[in-house]
Amino acid sequence: MANDFADFGTEVRALKKRLTASAVRVQTTFPPYSKDFRRRLGIESEQALELFHQTVSMKAVGSLDDFVRSHMLEPFDAISMTHHVECVAILEPASKGL
Repeated sequence: MANDFADFGTEVRALKKRLTASAVRVQTTFPPYSKDFRRRLGIESEQALELFHQTVSMKAVGSLDDFVRSHMLEPFDAISMTHHVECVAILEPASKGL
């Protein structure tokens, strides 16, 4: 690996060419790089990768509660859950009278 990154001077293009010739995948944009990175580390989702980045720099976290809410909990539809609870609250007493 040291030889792959040695003696290319300041020409990044020469480094990319050398790496590509060695069958190394060289990404030019972040999305494909991120996908390869996650695959190699066994990280399934982008959210998990974001969590990894945040935990590496925990000093930037102001509130642990906000951190957990924004990075560890999957978004969900609270309104539909509330509607379900309301229906159960209405139907349960009615079912006892049957």
